[in-house]
Amino acid sequence: MKTYTKRTLFLLGLLSVLANALFSQSNNDNVRVKMANLFQDVALLKEQIGQMKLETESLRRDNHQLLKELELTRKSQNQLVEGVNQFFDSMEDRFASLENNSTKELLKGKEDVLTHVNKEMISLAQRTQKAMDLLAAQVQAVNKTKNRSTPKPAPRATSAPKSFNSSYPPNGMAYTIKSGDSLSKIAADLGSKVSYIINANQMLNPNQLKVGDTLFIPVP
Repeated sequence: MKTYTKRTLFLLGLLSVLANALFSQSNNDNVRVKMANLFQDVALLKEQIGQMKLETESLRRDNHQLLKELELTRKSQNQLVEGVNQFFDSMEDRFASLENNSTKELLKGKEDVLTHVNKEMISLAQRTQKAMDLLAAQVQAVNKTKNRSTPKPAPRATSAPKSFNSSYPPNGMAYTIKSGDSLSKIAADLGSKVSYIINANQMLNPNQLKVGDTLFIPVP
């Protein structure tokens, strides 16, 4: 609008200068025609200025309406943001509740699993102990049979105990004698004691080991 106003003032000033110039040339026959044309141009300019005023007023009204719509849009946006925040707050509360419930159920499930595993381990240990006892008894029976069927040399008084006792661990393992073995080596390798092996197998001559024989090795 400021640009149009400046142009209008410029044109009006230009017309005034031309009018003055035409009046100074009073002897020219075309002065009146030119003056009529100038007045017509001024009328057109006035009409254009009026049209510009109408357009300016329309722009003001449109601007005012846009401001109202912008304000409504901001209010709607604020309401939308508030609704979204409330939704996320509600979802966080629900997730927290679900997490607590899931944690409780998980802990309960772990306790049940541990209880079951503990029972299974106890049962397995009991079965293993029975199997080891049975194996020890079988080894002792086999050694007794061999000792009865095979003539033994007279044992040295200093190398074999005269009596046996049961002061050895009931748990252990079966071991097959190999070449180069001795009771001290077998005891050291398997974590046992020579006295445990002698008493468990009732060995009259522990210094004479037969390759291929099976011994029960008690292990603490």
